[in-house]
Amino acid sequence: EARLVAKITSSEAASFFSDIVYHFGVPKSDSIIIDNGTQFIGEPSLQFCDDFNIRVDKAAVAHPEANG
Repeated sequence: EARLVAKITSSEAASFFSDIVYHFGVPKSDSIIIDNGTQFIGEPSLQFCDDFNIRVDKAAVAHPEANG
């Protein structure tokens, strides 16, 4: 999935996550991997993940090979 946005905020990220969950369901692993961007660690995004019991795993940005 992709969506064009002019400026990504935590609220926009939460809205995008919501669309993904409603379309595909909660991830089978019950987790997502993020890169510590402010749009992903902001309150709306983290609250959304908490509401759906989705664990947030943070990848080390300096080591992209650690991201799966």
